[in-house]
Amino acid sequence: MVSIYDEHDKPAESREIKMRLEVPDYDEEKRVAVSVKSAMQSLGKNIRYILIFFVTFLLISVAASFAYFYVTRQHTGSATALVMFGFPEAEEGLDPRGLPLDANAMRSPFVIGQALDALELRQRGISAEDIRSNLSLNAVVPHDTLDRVLLIRESALRDPARLMELEEVFYHPTQFLLQLNRAGNLASLSGQEMDKLLNEIVRQYATYFVQTFNELYFLDVVVGHFDPAEYEYFEIVQILRGTISNMLSYTNSMKNTAPDFRSPTTMMTFRDIWANLELVRTVDIHRVSALIHANNMSRNRSRSAIILEYNISRMEAEMAVARADAESALFLIDLYERETWSLPHMEDYYVYSRATEMYDGLFKNARDNSEKANQLEVDINNYRESLLALSGAISPSDPHDVRFVEDAIPQLFASLRDWETTVNQTVEDFLTLELYRDAVRLVSPSGFVSSMAAYRQMMIWIVLAGSIAGLFIGALVALYKGKAF
Repeated sequence: MVSIYDEHDKPAESREIKMRLEVPDYDEEKRVAVSVKSAMQSLGKNIRYILIFFVTFLLISVAASFAYFYVTRQHTGSATALVMFGFPEAEEGLDPRGLPLDANAMRSPFVIGQALDALELRQRGISAEDIRSNLSLNAVVPHDTLDRVLLIRESALRDPARLMELEEVFYHPTQFLLQLNRAGNLASLSGQEMDKLLNEIVRQYATYFVQTFNELYFLDVVVGHFDPAEYEYFEIVQILRGTISNMLSYTNSMKNTAPDFRSPTTMMTFRDIWANLELVRTVDIHRVSALIHANNMSRNRSRSAIILEYNISRMEAEMAVARADAESALFLIDLYERETWSLPHMEDYYVYSRATEMYDGLFKNARDNSEKANQLEVDINNYRESLLALSGAISPSDPHDVRFVEDAIPQLFASLRDWETTVNQTVEDFLTLELYRDAVRLVSPSGFVSSMAAYRQMMIWIVLAGSIAGLFIGALVALYKGKAF
């Protein structure tokens, strides 16, 4: 730097001071260059410290990464399956009984226990609670339903009146995401075993579901432990007629429900069963009834007369009530028709639906009570004829007919029990193979997804951080040893 003062303006002492103040700029640059060079020389001479710390921290970081993997290895993936309920009531959020559908039953200890037994996993120390605590169930809501809710919510921000529309958005999920995390004792299972376990849980639940609701359809009308000696002959005939009537009514309903279904177990259709039961009624039971009536058979005439008189009185009262109920229903039907006729423009769908349901209920009530009254009248007439025969002249019964009846009665009940078993087996096959075939269905079988990629990346970051720290600390020690600072 050049001074603007003339050398004659200031004394020599001042000029020397001025020169000393302007030189340090060059000395500072020189000192910085010397410092960098000295530092590099220190690092070169003491590189062993850098290597020592680098290797040490590298080994520590590698050990830390493996420790991290060991601690977190229990959470290295999950198996996921998509399950769907495929029966009609599910869309209303109900089970086949009409009760709220409990999808969480897939996580029940019973279902999980069945899966454990099927795969023999209890021997490996895995319990139902180990699985249940790591098994989650979440409903899947379609995108269009979510989009509709979000659209109404956004519109409601501008127009609060539209909030009422949210109350009209009802959706009962029929698809559920079942997820099994590999944690705890499940860490010993491979990805393939996790998939197999989750699929088995769904399969066991489907079996449990069918078995639970099969009972709604099973026929149970035949007397289990029946001792004919405790009943009069006319009572036996009454029991046989009532039993076969119920079985025919049930199989008639089932053959209308599944007209073409043939059981692979019984090799019969419901129409086949109905035809055979009708044959039992019109031939076997009628034959026994005819012989009892023709021979006026009775184990104790006085006791039979008392029972007949009581039954006649009871059934007359029931017949009167049934006819009164039928007449009341018919009166209401007639009133309903007149009121409907006076309202030709019924445009409200809800009112129309209720009116239709009411009419159907009244019609069914009138029909059922009329049929009941007619059947009671037939039974009363039969009982009166039997009572009249008992009070008449006593004639000996044909011993061959008595022996035939005594042999035929237990055979008839055994036959009805066999047919009940056939009916229920056919029903079970129908429910399992057709009606409930897709009641619980795997839309997407289990697929195991490993989380090792994320853990591998974290282990790499741990090693890199340790290596960089080792280099940095080693460099600081090397500089310190070289007295570079």
